Amino acid sequence: MAADADRRSAIRRGENLVRPHGAGAAQIDRRRLYRYCSRIKCADIANRNLMRRDSPEAQKIITEFDSATPPLPKRLYLSHDRSCNLSCPSCRKENIVADKAEQARLDDMTERVLIPLLRGAERVLVTGSGDPFFSNHFRRLIKRIDGDEFRHLRLDLHTNAQLFDERGWNDLRLRGRIRQVEISIDAATPETYAIVRRGGSFERLLQNLAFIKGLRDSGEIEILYFSMVVQRLNFREMPDFVRLAQRFSADWASFNMIWNWGTFTPGEFAREYVGAASHPDFEELRDVLRDPLLQPPYAQLGSVPGHIERALRGEAAVEG
Repeated sequence: MAADADRRSAIRRGENLVRPHGAGAAQIDRRRLYRYCSRIKCADIANRNLMRRDSPEAQKIITEFDSATPPLPKRLYLSHDRSCNLSCPSCRKENIVADKAEQARLDDMTERVLIPLLRGAERVLVTGSGDPFFSNHFRRLIKRIDGDEFRHLRLDLHTNAQLFDERGWNDLRLRGRIRQVEISIDAATPETYAIVRRGGSFERLLQNLAFIKGLRDSGEIEILYFSMVVQRLNFREMPDFVRLAQRFSADWASFNMIWNWGTFTPGEFAREYVGAASHPDFEELRDVLRDPLLQPPYAQLGSVPGHIERALRGEAAVEG
């Protein structure tokens, strides 16, 4: 989280985030490649899905970045504007909307820093920090990179889908540009959704999912998946969440354990974090995870098994 905050601050200041070229700089970056990564938060690390350092693919990357002119990134992940139409308790304490001054700074930074990077990129993800259909900055950015100059660029969207309807699709001119869409939902019932997706409408979600299903069925969206942050209020709905994903043509359902991004007090987080052996619902969570619907490959359990394994080994519970 601290690393993400540092990067967002640097972007807001308009700093050039492209590393200096040259072997020395590349070696520094390589040694620090996972310095901010958490073995608990990162599902790829927890599930040992990272490539081996001695693999041909890893060696090719290392060689490229040891050269005098290491390549610019082919994939960009943009999470520097937290503006969102929802205020989910697992993410924030209140609504966050960038004011006009902040938007102006971000738009200026886009032209000076992001556009040069995007000209050479193949994919860009918007956004892990807010919602691309709500953020005025990200809306302008998505429109800015529509045209012949960026014909090579494919978009990955991460959204709560509350504004992802036909009007939103057409306004952002997304036809023919989308590779992947992740829809964060966190619930399978309207009652739970009203709490964990504070400010959202489950009825509106279902209406928009029907529209999005049509885009996936027609091939306009290449990859579609739904995601859930597993917590005390929703873990019993995990099997129904898989059914919801299947109903609307999602390619898979993704689960990750809740994390405290500073929105909970330690006591509040201990109540919501069902990944601790001391939690009263821990054994029930383990029973839910045995449901046939929650087996891979369709159900991607992400960081959840790692938390369970830590708890069963008697390791200290994650603190909020």
